[in-house]
Amino acid sequence: LLGAAAGRGHAAAALDSMPQDAAVLNVTARHNAFYDQMFTRFAPAPHTTGGSLARGLDPPHPNWVDVQLDAPSLAPRLGEYGHRLGTASSPVCHWGFYLRPGAMGFYADVLRRPHVWSAHRLRTLAAPQETGTPAMAQRWGLTRA
Repeated sequence: LLGAAAGRGHAAAALDSMPQDAAVLNVTARHNAFYDQMFTRFAPAPHTTGGSLARGLDPPHPNWVDVQLDAPSLAPRLGEYGHRLGTASSPVCHWGFYLRPGAMGFYADVLRRPHVWSAHRLRTLAAPQETGTPAMAQRWGLTRA
């Protein structure tokens, strides 16, 4: 899911009906925050049930992985796997999920080699670095971490 316009309630219900070995990668980014807020405020309920997927799935599910594309630690970690993730072209851009240099190559690799990109590896890749800052604050850019 790239900047998914859906509510957590719908996602949780969909997970319950998926095969046990199916996995979902939910890619979020701060540069999409304006659009996520518009969705949350103006999409009719039941689409927004449980809040927007922009903040990830809560409670966590073993087959679901949230990755923030513009997390400070993500680009260096992707570089360790041969993916060079460039910087976003604009601080506000829904198309950044598609146009950010290196992003499509990363997504393609995840789809082509699911045995390499396990949910555990993706979670480790997406985990905030230890800074003493609460994970959600770091995730949403409320720190300089």
